[in-house]
Amino acid sequence: MLKTSQYIMDNHRAALWCWLQELDKEKNYDFFHLDRHFDARPQRQDDECGEFFRHISGISIQNYLERHRTDHVPLISWDNYIEFFVKYFGTHIDQWFFATHNDGEPPHIAKPESINESPLQPEDIELLKELESIQTNEQLPMTKQMAMVEALARQNHLGTVESLLATEGSGRRDIGFWEIIDNLNYWLNGQNKWIVNIDLDYFVINGEDEARLLVFTDKYIETFFRHLKSAFDAGHIQVLTVALSPEFCGGWDQAKSLCKLFTDTFGLHLTLSTEQHA
Repeated sequence: MLKTSQYIMDNHRAALWCWLQELDKEKNYDFFHLDRHFDARPQRQDDECGEFFRHISGISIQNYLERHRTDHVPLISWDNYIEFFVKYFGTHIDQWFFATHNDGEPPHIAKPESINESPLQPEDIELLKELESIQTNEQLPMTKQMAMVEALARQNHLGTVESLLATEGSGRRDIGFWEIIDNLNYWLNGQNKWIVNIDLDYFVINGEDEARLLVFTDKYIETFFRHLKSAFDAGHIQVLTVALSPEFCGGWDQAKSLCKLFTDTFGLHLTLSTEQHA
């Protein structure tokens, strides 16, 4: 059985509505998005949007999904809901973590002035760059060796120099798949509770002739879900949304197979119907 703060959907269009059912506007949270896409396509921000989002917390899921612009285009879609979340609710988020395939337009997230600098300081980055260039037989002063060791220890939890430089000056942290398993428990065990937003299409890439190829082993995916469940059971996750996205997973069979890895790990019993989906 799903807990009230766990939501599974065919695509992420409803995710924003789900989050707002679980968040306390008097608190701040952290945000973790694992998805093939950024889901932040730029939108026209106007009075129509502002009025809708000022009252969004009290509307039903039906009214949320049925909301259209004056030009009859749906206001919220699977590829723009994060753009709206950043615009209208972003001040409640301290850390933004994105694990994607760099597909789509990334959200513009300003670095909050109230948040301290990353523990990986500029001098750490210089030390790590120097470490990459030194010869193996080169002798260094003990003080520099210790400084490099400390910088490496901080880097283990913060990502590569390249990923840090790529988002320098931004409130967004882009992470690679190789970082996730070793660091997920560390990241989620922080002062704030987390919004965790998962799309199963993250584990799939395009193959030949429009085929969708599963590129992660079941072991990797199960390990990720196991760490996620550990954080959820410990109370570190405020709300968890999971999208199947069959059109990007290669069809319903593969999407359902990936979803079963999630539900089995979380001990959930879920019967999926594919007769009607939106």
